[in-house]
Amino acid sequence: MALDLVKLRERKESVLNLKKDMGLGSQKAQVVLALDYSGSMGSLYANGTVQDTVERILPLGLAFDDNGEVDFYLFENGSVKLPENITLKNLDGYIQNKVIGKYSMGGTNYAPVLREIQRDFAPKKQGSFLGLGGTPGKMKDPVYIIFITDGDNFDRSETEDIVRSMSEQGFFIQFVGIGRESFSFLQKLDDLKGRKIDNANFFSISDIKNFPDSQLYPSLMNEFPGWVAQARNLNLIK
Repeated sequence: MALDLVKLRERKESVLNLKKDMGLGSQKAQVVLALDYSGSMGSLYANGTVQDTVERILPLGLAFDDNGEVDFYLFENGSVKLPENITLKNLDGYIQNKVIGKYSMGGTNYAPVLREIQRDFAPKKQGSFLGLGGTPGKMKDPVYIIFITDGDNFDRSETEDIVRSMSEQGFFIQFVGIGRESFSFLQKLDDLKGRKIDNANFFSISDIKNFPDSQLYPSLMNEFPGWVAQARNLNLIK
């Protein structure tokens, strides 16, 4: 099915209006999509649900990011950053053209992809010597991670550690559980103790393909505005 550019423009306008209503009219952010590539997700990649989801996430990149791109990571036991970010130019058929058949599906670990995103976007530490010591540098724009999974993970303590570490920097993680799992661990991460700032939110969707945009975008952005204000007050972002 050809890309619906009219729908894409409507979704971008919806996000821009929502940003304005939430007091984020001029706020920039690097939008990052981390998407489950475990074996249980196979049917959602094959039947077009994941392609549809990617098409719904790009408008956030268009509304928040100057370059109009979404950085894209797959995760299973490990993680991989796709060579091409999601853009208007490659969005049509992105999953079929860039993902399916090119990577191996596996189990489900969360920490490797979060660690890779942190490495890719965290600023260099201030006052460090040869990369040792120092304090985390301030990030110009926040990194807004949309993390989508259909099941709980095997590496819970490691994931808690990296979420706590990312709370010291300008990373906000919006966890989204899809399907009918209970997602008890994601609920725990939403209220995780020992963080500098509450840098994560969670909600679940039983059927993401039929979840309306009018509910999806407010859900994705529910806690982000409050986090931006707190992160700026704590000098995590400029």
